[in-house]
Amino acid sequence: MTNQTSTSLKSVDTIPIQSEDPPRNEIERFTPSRMGNLLTFAEGLLKSGFLPAAIRTKEQAAAIILTGQELDLPPMLSLREVNVIQGKPTLSAQLMLTLAYTRIPGFRMNVIESTDTRCVMEFIRPGQKPYQHEFTSQDADALKLLDKDNWKKQRKTMLRWRCAASGLRVTAPDAIAGFYTAEEINPDLEVNYQTGGLAEGEVVKTSVTTLADDLMPKRVDAKPAAEPVQNGEIKVEEFITRDERMDLVNLCESFGVSKDRFLAYLSDTYQIHTTAEIKRSAFEAIRSWIRNGGETI
Repeated sequence: MTNQTSTSLKSVDTIPIQSEDPPRNEIERFTPSRMGNLLTFAEGLLKSGFLPAAIRTKEQAAAIILTGQELDLPPMLSLREVNVIQGKPTLSAQLMLTLAYTRIPGFRMNVIESTDTRCVMEFIRPGQKPYQHEFTSQDADALKLLDKDNWKKQRKTMLRWRCAASGLRVTAPDAIAGFYTAEEINPDLEVNYQTGGLAEGEVVKTSVTTLADDLMPKRVDAKPAAEPVQNGEIKVEEFITRDERMDLVNLCESFGVSKDRFLAYLSDTYQIHTTAEIKRSAFEAIRSWIRNGGETI
């Protein structure tokens, strides 16, 4: 929306100023060759303390920014609205609708009916027949949603956002890239009823946590490793901490190193089988290997 300021002053002649800066609405795009710049940018945002609590590392922030970039979303909007649920990036239903309006000229959506038992919406896309989509309490019951807290509190609203999201995937898949809402992936998450996205402050477990469960035993960290050294003395070498183990797991997620590949590397290179067995002396070398995409430097 363009803001206009009324004034009673007479207009004056102006001289256009030549500028080499890009238009303000042009989004700066990050490419693989600029990954270092993106990580520096993401690290600064993370240190601000104003990012959602679920974003714990600069690599996670960078991945979310890149996801939003594919949808032409500016970085801060991406960090606020893109949530990773069970390894899948999700959008709020409201943002999905916004993308359809902004990326498809002439697109319209009308609410035909919205009650506690049924929602019907009409989606109109230029050049195509209008399409009516519905989502009912029977649909929700079949998906075992009606006993969820969100549906007990705001069934009418939940029906409306479900209808909007599923209808947009039919009529505007190019605009929303087939995204789902967070609540569709995990119905137990608390919902912001105004947007159809996550409630503010809701912290979710991402695929990083799932990966961590596989790579990090739930027992207490292993005892320090004892190795013989000169003069018959015993040198005690510490294992890395749990936070450092999680850092490695986060890096694997960010740089596309699979669990199987990572475990194979630990076995082949260090003859160990879990992150709990990683010695401090190997920590930086393993980090470098992951950052190199799982290739030997």
